Amino acid sequence: MDMRKEIARKAYEIYERNGRSEGRDMDNWLEAERIVMSMMKSGIDSNAPEQRGSDHAALLKQAGMKKTAKAKGRTKRMEV
Repeated sequence: MDMRKEIARKAYEIYERNGRSEGRDMDNWLEAERIVMSMMKSGIDSNAPEQRGSDHAALLKQAGMKKTAKAKGRTKRMEV
């Protein structure tokens, strides 16, 4: 797996999930980096569709993130 490409892909997913909010590129990249690193440590294949959704909350927890209230269909993430 090319880690840089995987982080970029995940950062773009986060960007889209958050309503394509401008000016959050560094936040999106850092969150993606934490998720990808957690996935690598856990041995999770991020390209496996059956693992993407079900493990996302667990990966956020491992990365020190948690879900917060939804606003306009978007879920904000906060550091724990």
